[in-house]
Amino acid sequence: MRCTQFEEFMDIIIAIGSINAFFFAFLVLTKSGKEISDKILITWLVFFGINLLTGFCAVKNVFGNAIIPGVLAAILFVCHFPFLFLYTISLTRQKFSLNPKLLIHLIPVLLMTGSMIPFFRFNGPEQKDIAYGYGDGVYLVVLPMLVMIVSSAIYLTATVKTIRKHKNAIKDTFSYTENINMNWVQSIVYQFIGLFLLIVMVFGLLSFRQLNIAITDYILYTGLVLIIFFIGYHGYKQRKVHYPDTGTQVPEPKTEIKSDLDQADKLMHSLLTVMDARKPFLDPGLTIYTLAQMMEIPAHQLSRLLNIHMNQSFFEFINRYRVNEFKSILNKKEFRHYSILAIALEAGFNSKASFNRIFKQITNSTPSEYRKKMSQ
Repeated sequence: MRCTQFEEFMDIIIAIGSINAFFFAFLVLTKSGKEISDKILITWLVFFGINLLTGFCAVKNVFGNAIIPGVLAAILFVCHFPFLFLYTISLTRQKFSLNPKLLIHLIPVLLMTGSMIPFFRFNGPEQKDIAYGYGDGVYLVVLPMLVMIVSSAIYLTATVKTIRKHKNAIKDTFSYTENINMNWVQSIVYQFIGLFLLIVMVFGLLSFRQLNIAITDYILYTGLVLIIFFIGYHGYKQRKVHYPDTGTQVPEPKTEIKSDLDQADKLMHSLLTVMDARKPFLDPGLTIYTLAQMMEIPAHQLSRLLNIHMNQSFFEFINRYRVNEFKSILNKKEFRHYSILAIALEAGFNSKASFNRIFKQITNSTPSEYRKKMSQ
């Protein structure tokens, strides 16, 4: 069977994707100060490269037998969703380590391997007929596709929950979110959700004989190629994202502070006194541990005070002070010739984008609108 121009073009795309996966793996390998997350990413990118390479070998029938590289490509494909989950938790968990318990994530691989065994009973010509939809063995793809759909759905759900938990946690810990908010990893998750929907779609089309396996492979591998560039570039730039170690930052009190209303009022008075007298919010890198140290209480006690008694996260509490400080500075004559960004930095914000977003959320107006209103 002659290759169409479409197939030749797709072969080139897959080959380029494989080369780039290995290139990005090498790039991350040369990165200084590598974390466990970087090691997972390197391994993942190597799997990307091998996956596309085996897919290329299968569709081009490089070894004269497409079944072995084809089966290997399918098994490697299902690995990407567990890798996405492991990479995400390695970035967000402070004490994450590689241990034997992680072998549980081999289950999708084992299930996919088992589902592919029936393909080995076909010879070369029969395999090609199945791939191009001419034979009656297309039904054999049902079980592997179900394994892929179910496992990817489980891992995508777990990854989304991990990122959501992380985003909530950093707002209880940090007064800023830049470089720690996992937005780029969230973008990867969205891309894999798109890939998952693509898998479901092609499964449906395969079931109704509207696509053949060969075209399906091209579609799914193209999706992987597009994701590789994003993961490789941002993964190389990514630094460790986790919560700071609190072991030596906050002194433990001699007696545990009770959480009754009387104690809460005393804590709140102490908190407001520190905020007014020392203005810790002017530090762009302020964390809940630093503020708790100023109050000489454990961080979890301060977090409980803010969340339960004041119904705010640490992030919201601190940035409200910063917004009020911005308003106060703006009203001073000596600062009226300053730019909005300069005043925002004076108030403790560390970027224009975060300041504009937070100011809009709190005041329901942009900084420019507020300044214009004040000048009238």
